[in-house]
Amino acid sequence: QNDSGELKHWKSFFAESKMQNAEGGTQLNYENEQHSAFSVQYSAYFQLNNTYIIATTDNGFKLVHQQLAHERILYEKYSQHLQKNSGASQQLLFPTKVKLTTADFHLLLEIQDEIRNLGFVLSVVEHDSFLVNGIPADSPEENEQEMIEGILEQFKQNENELHLDKAENLARAMAKRSAGRFGNHPLSVLEMNTLVEQLFASSTPSYTPSGEITMKILSLSEMAGLFFR
Repeated sequence: QNDSGELKHWKSFFAESKMQNAEGGTQLNYENEQHSAFSVQYSAYFQLNNTYIIATTDNGFKLVHQQLAHERILYEKYSQHLQKNSGASQQLLFPTKVKLTTADFHLLLEIQDEIRNLGFVLSVVEHDSFLVNGIPADSPEENEQEMIEGILEQFKQNENELHLDKAENLARAMAKRSAGRFGNHPLSVLEMNTLVEQLFASSTPSYTPSGEITMKILSLSEMAGLFFR
């Protein structure tokens, strides 16, 4: 009787999951999907704890850390903006005055050309202040004071730990800072699909610029090994 009840429970569970996939549109099929390093056919995307993306394939699945994946994607985009001086700007309706410490003010003066190449539009207004007239077009919704201070703080941390030129340091600082908004963040199926595609289109999809792993791949045989010895 107990076995029959458990069987009924699991049948109900899988039937409900299948129905949710059909209704929510989470089962997406992609044929002959080409990436820089992989050729994969995905059958479904799921999000776990608003932090991880599970992308299933015929041979297993990939577990993607969405914040670290975004960091890799944003780093490559910002690197291109810095190389080509092509960062798009979003003009502020009301320019914001940003007051900094003496050290941060001089640091921003040193990297102001690189900052402008990312899409910031700013000018010196006092001995310790900048007027921000525009920010990068894809910037998160954030107070401009906190945004500038956060980028400078990450830049200084990189400077203390690594030997990087200004452009490389700034690309990493911007990517890490901007990717933070994607931690613990719900994503639609389309957003998950786009993120995974952009990740595998990057030059080094498996790692962030600082070497953190962005994803883990688990094959069906490896999954079987977790249960059968």
